[in-house]
Amino acid sequence: MKIATVGKGGSGKTTVAGTLSRILARGGGKVLAIDGDPNPNLALTLGISREAADDIRAIPSSVMQVVEREGDRRLAMTVSEDELISNYAATAPDGIELIVMGKPVHGSAGSGCMCASHRAVRGLISEMSGHGEHTVTDMEAGLEHLKRGTARNVDLMLVVAKPYYRSCRGAGSYAEHSQHRRRG
Repeated sequence: MKIATVGKGGSGKTTVAGTLSRILARGGGKVLAIDGDPNPNLALTLGISREAADDIRAIPSSVMQVVEREGDRRLAMTVSEDELISNYAATAPDGIELIVMGKPVHGSAGSGCMCASHRAVRGLISEMSGHGEHTVTDMEAGLEHLKRGTARNVDLMLVVAKPYYRSCRGAGSYAEHSQHRRRG
């Protein structure tokens, strides 16, 4: 099962993703957790110390490349699943393997582009089937991952919201955009 947590910033996506990962792992499932947020905190929620979390190597965008096959463009991994896990994954308590996406590429005026990171996360969700009976991805806040198709290969999208009108209304937007993307 491939699961993604989405929602507004501060709604509890990381807490839900970390708790769900630990419950699945404690139930005997093999779990690959992907921190798809440019401000990564999933490691802490999974029980990894701050010091160890700071030492996790973020995956470079180069782990995925666009290839053309028979006139169709798709993402393909440039390294094997085993290589990716041994070089970039951190093992969290409960046997969870954690992969953290890269940071924004900064251009002029301090703006950061997450294009390559979104592509890498999308590819990992799609391609990393052998390293997790379950894949749980903590997505960044907002709708950007829906626009970029980052979460297009998930089986279940959990929309996390606070119990307030504006938060619930925002959750409705996520659900609406998600349904629209799945149909299109």
